[in-house]
Amino acid sequence: MADRLPGEQQRLIAEFIDASELGLALEQLADVLCDEERRGTVDERQDMLALAETMRVVGERVSRALALCPDR
Repeated sequence: MADRLPGEQQRLIAEFIDASELGLALEQLADVLCDEERRGTVDERQDMLALAETMRVVGERVSRALALCPDR
């Protein structure tokens, strides 16, 4: 998955993780992987949704972003 993330997005997500802002990191990752050029696979999206549920990420931003992703 990292091969599909632009350097700027990798740094931003890493900063969120370093700051223990794991929900924000997951939201950002979901947003980036919905881009037409970087879209995630069905399995990746399912894994991210399961992770969001496990983390109890507040709101539905992750699920909404991933629902809009075209299939890869």
